[in-house]
Amino acid sequence: MSQHSVSEDPKLIPPSGPNYRLIGAIAVGLLIIGLIAAVPLTLAWQKEQAAHVERGELMGAVYDIDLGGQPTRLELGWAGPHLAILAEPALPEDVVIHVSGDFGKEALSWNPEARFFGPTRADLNPMSHYPVKLRIEQDGRTLWTGKKWAWGFPESDHHH
Repeated sequence: MSQHSVSEDPKLIPPSGPNYRLIGAIAVGLLIIGLIAAVPLTLAWQKEQAAHVERGELMGAVYDIDLGGQPTRLELGWAGPHLAILAEPALPEDVVIHVSGDFGKEALSWNPEARFFGPTRADLNPMSHYPVKLRIEQDGRTLWTGKKWAWGFPESDHHH
């Protein structure tokens, strides 16, 4: 007959909680996968937006804004490798348009020769897309402020 011995000093196994290292490793892995997937998804979204945006005289994106109760069409267009801004109806020539993005901050004045505001001093790639902050100002008074995209020229999927 077998005898079972019962210890007077049993060794209890403490209850284990969640494995935080494993959870952390999984979270980091998912974050890395998400970041890797976000790049092509963002580029595809930008390409789609640029292809379907309304374009103006300077081949830039056209936006309808309310400028002090006056409906105004604002174009974030291109003058070579520089951003230039047109407005319809025309803004007073003493207006200054402050524009900022990853290229820096600039104050664009009316350019009577070119008949637009700007261009920016910064060289930009007109095939790329830039989120910009805009502030339209006259005599130190803000008339309008907002965020828009300066969409570059749309890529063509047509190959010769």
